[in-house]
Amino acid sequence: MWIMQNLNVLLGGSEAAWRDFVLEYAPLLLAVAQKTLLHYRVSDPDLADDAVQEAFLRLVREDYRGLRLYDPQRSQLRTFLGVIVRNVTIDLLRKRRNTEAVSPERLEQVAAPADVQPEELQKIPAGVLSVRQSRVLHLLVNEELSVSEVAEQMGVQPHTVRSMKHKAIQRLRRYFHNQPRTGEGVAP
Repeated sequence: MWIMQNLNVLLGGSEAAWRDFVLEYAPLLLAVAQKTLLHYRVSDPDLADDAVQEAFLRLVREDYRGLRLYDPQRSQLRTFLGVIVRNVTIDLLRKRRNTEAVSPERLEQVAAPADVQPEELQKIPAGVLSVRQSRVLHLLVNEELSVSEVAEQMGVQPHTVRSMKHKAIQRLRRYFHNQPRTGEGVAP
């Protein structure tokens, strides 16, 4: 087990101390990363390895700034390192989830939703959509602009356009779902 004396040697820049530190704690960090991934129902040895590497990088960046944050009065070194690798693993999962590949078919569905037709936009009474939501849908559906083009035209980020479109579609679904259907199930 590492003690403060060894930690001080490491913080002094000793390569041998760093090697010993990595050999001592890499198995612990890997176990915590794997356990964290399993908690989120992900089994990816490469991602666990990436989390361990990133955790070590966080510890040594800027002259061991991360490792200098360790306070033996607050926790054991093992606990401190476990928290760091757990947080790194969760961060990597978030990044991966936000950048997952989308199939071309799914992209088509998102880019041109089948449930919003240009002629239906003309039938929407005032107040169902906000002015910005109406404009976003008009530009996306009627003008057939891309999300990036709409974002540029409106002076917002692309994720804001996607969010406005999503909320507008939700409102439209609720609106059209609550409207009486003409000619369905009505006797002549």
